[in-house]
Amino acid sequence: SGVVGRGGGKSSRAARRDDGVPDDLPAADVLDTLIDALAAAPCGSRELDIRVDYGLGVMLSGRADLATTMIQEGIPWQTVSGVLESRVPAYTTSLDAAIEGENIAFTIRSERRGKWGAMHRARCGKEVLVWAVTEALARRLAALEGQRADILHAREIETARSDASGEARAEA
Repeated sequence: SGVVGRGGGKSSRAARRDDGVPDDLPAADVLDTLIDALAAAPCGSRELDIRVDYGLGVMLSGRADLATTMIQEGIPWQTVSGVLESRVPAYTTSLDAAIEGENIAFTIRSERRGKWGAMHRARCGKEVLVWAVTEALARRLAALEGQRADILHAREIETARSDASGEARAEA
């Protein structure tokens, strides 16, 4: 299994409102938006926790239930986040608030980088190493990167099956 590394940085893959909340993104783009937000975060925060919770809801169900309904009704994100705040785990500030499927193999503090590293073992077998300013951010970022690795792996398998199926039909 290989190790996949990722730096930080902003992406222009998805349109965002002024408050940083993605505008009606397909579930596949939500993961990239969350990864970008955690990689760029100077520290964990309740607002970031709420965005992670919202994004995970979109990824898991294709929608985020109450939050999506409120946003579709034109309710400002600040109001939506206030309603959700009491229900949301402290993903970006607590070591205990793991994301479903989080499988951290190890964490390390690098004095040279001034950051925390976390390695997540994805279901597909890849090990994903990331760096962030806090251990909690590194753990959540690694878990999200691991989910991306699993999604890409599943797409590769599906493409290979589709190609093989097409070749078999062409030969028949």
